[in-house]
Amino acid sequence: MNEDRVSVHSLLQSLKVIYFALLSGMMMFALIILFINERSEEISLGTEDPLILLSLLLSIFLLAFSFWIFRRAMRTNNELEQLDAKLSHYQNYFIVRLAIVEIPALFSLVCYFLNSNTICLFTFGLTIVYFVSLYPSVQRFSNDTGVHI
Repeated sequence: MNEDRVSVHSLLQSLKVIYFALLSGMMMFALIILFINERSEEISLGTEDPLILLSLLLSIFLLAFSFWIFRRAMRTNNELEQLDAKLSHYQNYFIVRLAIVEIPALFSLVCYFLNSNTICLFTFGLTIVYFVSLYPSVQRFSNDTGVHI
């Protein structure tokens, strides 16, 4: 049982490194975009700029898709017998989930850079809040996999 605990904690440590690398990359990109964007900001949700609507729709769709694909993967993960296989499966799909959540955040920043519409920053902020809520912890691992360590 002690070996299982060590395996889970080492997995979570590696996931935390990946998590913080992705988060810091998004935040640095946001700071760069905010620094170099000199245009005046506006707030409008018109159809004259399809990037705003695309940013919103992409965020909603990809956040829901990341949740769905991860839950589906965890159902098949519960069928695995060995802990090492569960850990590997969990790690792979958790990283995929983080990458899928990162896509709309980066797209929203690019949209903000192109049109200076604050709605794109709002979309980025909501995506970051969701990303932060995915912090890898022992409790999250136990809830997702059903493995209690």
